[in-house]
Amino acid sequence: MADSSDTGTADERAPTPRPLWTVVDGSVRLLSTRCLRCGTVAFPPQRYGCPSCGADGDALVESLIPAAGTLHTFTTVHLDPKHETPFQVGEVATSADPLVRCRLRIDRPRIGQQLLARIRVGDDGETLEFVAVEEEADRDAADAPEIAGTEEAVDG
Repeated sequence: MADSSDTGTADERAPTPRPLWTVVDGSVRLLSTRCLRCGTVAFPPQRYGCPSCGADGDALVESLIPAAGTLHTFTTVHLDPKHETPFQVGEVATSADPLVRCRLRIDRPRIGQQLLARIRVGDDGETLEFVAVEEEADRDAADAPEIAGTEEAVDG
């Protein structure tokens, strides 16, 4: 039963969300926590304790993990009141261990496919999505002004 003294809406009571990613040297990194007691890496970051051993406080340290991995599973969403359908959501097994559930931007997802994250900026703000490594390489090559595979121009 709800407390009658609680008159705020859920949005008013909710804490301000922390970002779940950052960009370092042009690559997306996921903000996570690492347990110093057992070594478990958790995404999203855990505030209340390690999901494996229960350690808390100073035993949990923030860390950045690469936003890349292997497609573990996925599904296609056909009905959604807020987003255009159909779209895919998948779980990506990162190289640092945690599974990341996220939107996919892949023409034909396959279990075991190598993925990497990118930030998409849209009308609803920034969103994290995973793309196939080979599709991202094809996109980068098409966008390259002169020579595919160059990282950046060096001013001389």
